[in-house]
Amino acid sequence: EEIKLPENLETIGSYAFIKTGLKSIVIPDSVVRIDVSAFDSCRNLTEIDLSENLEYIGYEAFSQTGYSYDADNWESSHRVSSSAGSWDVPLALYIDGYLIEASPHTAEFTVKEGTIGIAARAFYDKTIQFDESCTIYLNSDLQYISDGAFRYSEDNKNIDYVVFTGDAEQWDNVKVDLANNYWLKKLSFNIDGDVD
Repeated sequence: EEIKLPENLETIGSYAFIKTGLKSIVIPDSVVRIDVSAFDSCRNLTEIDLSENLEYIGYEAFSQTGYSYDADNWESSHRVSSSAGSWDVPLALYIDGYLIEASPHTAEFTVKEGTIGIAARAFYDKTIQFDESCTIYLNSDLQYISDGAFRYSEDNKNIDYVVFTGDAEQWDNVKVDLANNYWLKKLSFNIDGDVD
């Protein structure tokens, strides 16, 4: 199933297409916001073309889609071992220039160059089960960080630093929604790649 969205559409609301039989979707460039679970559980949805003007991607907007289930769409992986065995854990899911979900199970995690947006709860409690601390490097192309992208409990000490690789002027142009990013409020951003 394919749906053609109107060219003047600005927002795709919460649960708009949840559990539908969509196979592909082209989000017109007029869309600036995709809300919570908009395409959640669209298991046949394997082709997604996002607007270049998005300013917000809600939590689980593309969760449990055919796209997210395809291992080829995940960037790299990290080998994890325990008494139960070992397995590969995927590190990051991107759609076009947007980071949808990240599981930084390594000492360093770098958001890939060309990424312009980070979805809501992209890093939400992803490292809490691991002892290893992590430094996250944000690329200088970044334009926005959605509400709650780094939403962590105050007790979570797994992320030591978030480093923005651009300069202070570039950082000032990044739209950061601090409403549910209280973890970022406590964190001092290190501009120009310096980690104290």
